[in-house]
Amino acid sequence: MAHEPTEAGESETLAVSLRTYLSETGFSFTGLTGKEATQAITWAMVQWVGASGW
Repeated sequence: MAHEPTEAGESETLAVSLRTYLSETGFSFTGLTGKEATQAITWAMVQWVGASGW
């Protein structure tokens, strides 16, 4: 089931949380191919979800 924001501002809160996590972990896809960048983004999202306790 897809995550549906239920409160005004929830999507902004999630975006800030993700941006903070990526910044703190030093995430970058500079120099990667498109396929590698997609894999890096996907892996970062999985890690963020886990770190968020989902």
